Amino acid sequence: SETWVSTRDVDMTPAEDLIAIAYWGPPFGASVWDTKSGDLVAGWSKDAYFSGIRFSPDGKLLVVTHGAEPDVYRVGEWDEPLVQLEPLDYTAQYIEFSPDGTLLAVQASESTHVAVWDAATWTKKYDLREHEGNVTDLDFSADGQWLVTAGEDGTARVWEADTGRSVAVLPVPGRGETYIRFAPWAP
Repeated sequence: SETWVSTRDVDMTPAEDLIAIAYWGPPFGASVWDTKSGDLVAGWSKDAYFSGIRFSPDGKLLVVTHGAEPDVYRVGEWDEPLVQLEPLDYTAQYIEFSPDGTLLAVQASESTHVAVWDAATWTKKYDLREHEGNVTDLDFSADGQWLVTAGEDGTARVWEADTGRSVAVLPVPGRGETYIRFAPWAP
């Protein structure tokens, strides 16, 4: 029988020297590749869904999610994680660093849960659970002041990134999976 693998997430360092891929299979795993040589640099395989993978804005850290657990690695130190973050409610899926790299937001799939950590101390700053349906995406504004989440409840919610205080609930036409991104705009 034929075996298939589904790529779940990809990211590249700012220097464009490494690319990271999270995939479902079997096998379930993640890998890091050198873009110049094409060589495999690191790889992980566990009996858990690898859904998200993200380099920090300075390219020094890599967050890899498997199951509900986000692991943080120093780039080049692949054997053991620098820190294993507190598990989420369900499979960790969407991952974003704030543009300055000081915050890390991780969304749990099939859940209303988004967790935000201080990326200097790896202490959790806050949890967001106000969507009435599963959270389907998240993003930071370019200046890092705002975090926006989208959900199956037909809303996009805007939060103060530093505090987690809700500042706006925006209706999105229809219901179901909604994906969002901040875009530069000037009137």
